[in-house]
Amino acid sequence: MSAGILTKVYPIYFIPVALWSASRKSRVLFCLGALWLVVPLIGFGDSLDDVARSVLGYHAHRSVQIESSWATPLLIAMRSGYESTITLSFGAFHIVDGITPALKTAANIVSALVALGTTLLAIRRLRTGEIQQAAAGMFMILVATMAVGLVFSPQFIIWLFALGAAVLCARDTGLRAPILALVPIALLTQLVYPFLYDRLLQLDPVAIFVLATRNILVIALAVVVTWRLATLHGSVGAGGRVDQVPSLAGEL
Repeated sequence: MSAGILTKVYPIYFIPVALWSASRKSRVLFCLGALWLVVPLIGFGDSLDDVARSVLGYHAHRSVQIESSWATPLLIAMRSGYESTITLSFGAFHIVDGITPALKTAANIVSALVALGTTLLAIRRLRTGEIQQAAAGMFMILVATMAVGLVFSPQFIIWLFALGAAVLCARDTGLRAPILALVPIALLTQLVYPFLYDRLLQLDPVAIFVLATRNILVIALAVVVTWRLATLHGSVGAGGRVDQVPSLAGEL
């Protein structure tokens, strides 16, 4: 298992949360839709194993991507004289040295525990029918998984904005203020890539500082969101009160 896989198949984490908060009719429709997607794949059974091996093998052999939180201490150490190597592989830059296999193992374990723990927490805080409130739990799962993953590509931030916008439409989640942290996180991410990326590869202290600040903000956001959802009394959005998103048609 790889943290890269855990990060890139993140929609799978949302299925238990969505089903738990959905009505019985929605669950039936989901199952029918899943069958509609899975049944056609039966005809490709002979090749699915090769595809799975290719995808799993691809991510299993990746090292520590330099933009991830796990790489930040290594970049700082390399700046101070620690000997390591930055290599281009699998379409991204990774740090490769004697300690990275241990880091990969630790990251895989932490990522799996975080994904499982946040999913269970989200389910525990939801009640049937609170579909809009489920966005808060899904946001928590995603940001926490990103914070501890070995892979952190710039486009991952877009996923956070999509769910963050949904969270802002719901009352009583206690997440409106933390969601605003996405603005500096996005700005710092854009600053690193593409503007400071060459300097980052050269271990420029300014580039490392900007990346480290971004990663610290992501970790802090994950901690705050998880803590707030864990300490809410009752279910998320107790009472099921949700702000209504205004209709453009109605406004016009």
